[in-house]
Amino acid sequence: MPHKCTQCGREFEDGSTTILKGCPSCAGKKFLYIREAERHDDVLKEKSIDEIARDTGEDVLEVRDGRKREEIEVFERIESIRILAPGSYELNIEKLARSDEVVLGLEKEGRYVVDILSMARKKK
Repeated sequence: MPHKCTQCGREFEDGSTTILKGCPSCAGKKFLYIREAERHDDVLKEKSIDEIARDTGEDVLEVRDGRKREEIEVFERIESIRILAPGSYELNIEKLARSDEVVLGLEKEGRYVVDILSMARKKK
């Protein structure tokens, strides 16, 4: 049967050896057996505002208005390197060229060389 930490509520698979040293999250040493049907019940069940207030110990819960998200320039949202398939990549040359950490070199037939080591070097 799965186990559940009594301090933080983290659940562990049946036969997990990590609980022998204690809970990795809170270092708790006490665990409960739980039924497979009851697993993740506390996460999946909806709670009312009163229950949340009781659990958190706060008398007043504030509902915040949605903040206006700052519009991010399209250039910033685009990834510089995207993996299409194993061994196949799509490069955003414009973003890589603007980056200070990456050095590009042009070979023949439109091939680019990305110096990965230059990304690891620290600037002086």
